[in-house]
Amino acid sequence: MRCEAEVRAKVEVGESELRALAQEIAQLTQQVKVGDDGWRTALEALAARIERRHILSNNVEGLRWVLTADMELLAS
Repeated sequence: MRCEAEVRAKVEVGESELRALAQEIAQLTQQVKVGDDGWRTALEALAARIERRHILSNNVEGLRWVLTADMELLAS
């Protein structure tokens, strides 16, 4: 069960990072909407955070799928 614990830990870390990214995305979105100094830099940072969120979401979903598949195997 060491592997399961490692996968669960990776899911938790990924979910934590997703929450942090959500906060950063919200802040950057506001900065871009206001349009004051640095909005272009904020826009570039926003695009990078959104891309990271997309990749991380896919990774976390893959890990969850592994956990679900393992649980189904154990149940049968």
